[in-house]
Amino acid sequence: SHAAGLENTSLLKVSLDALHLLAASLWVGGVMALVVVMAPLLRRGEAESALARGAFSRFGGLAALSAAIIFATGIYNSGQQVASIDALLVTLYGQSLLIKVGLVLCVGLIGLLNSALLHPGMADLLRRLLRRPEGWLPLALNQLGRTVLLESIGAAVVLLVAALLSASPPAR
Repeated sequence: SHAAGLENTSLLKVSLDALHLLAASLWVGGVMALVVVMAPLLRRGEAESALARGAFSRFGGLAALSAAIIFATGIYNSGQQVASIDALLVTLYGQSLLIKVGLVLCVGLIGLLNSALLHPGMADLLRRLLRRPEGWLPLALNQLGRTVLLESIGAAVVLLVAALLSASPPAR
């Protein structure tokens, strides 16, 4: 990765880069696996649908932890690779990074919607923040399969942009 190519390479820099990649792999890989294995169960009987919702719900904690690690390590890694605001705005690396950050935020919002569908506490928190009436949900529960599929497609696009980043020279 780019962290290993820095002039002042340290164990911390390489470790944080590895942690970033591990967290991204857990989130993206987990969502992809759930889409392939569990999403089809949402369209079957009540028992199968409940099993799938339970798997999605249990994955939510790991996904949230992964997202927090991705955010923290991503900010650090970006600071190591991008020398200035100008470099962020005018280089291919910087522009790709901005696109990646925007896509990650969109995919994260979809994940938040999925969490609100599966966790009543999260739905209630969103309801209160958005000042919606009691019992409000951002989507109907029967949309869960579609939103998880959309999250996985978005995550795959983020991986493609990350590949472009890794093939581009850092914005120094």
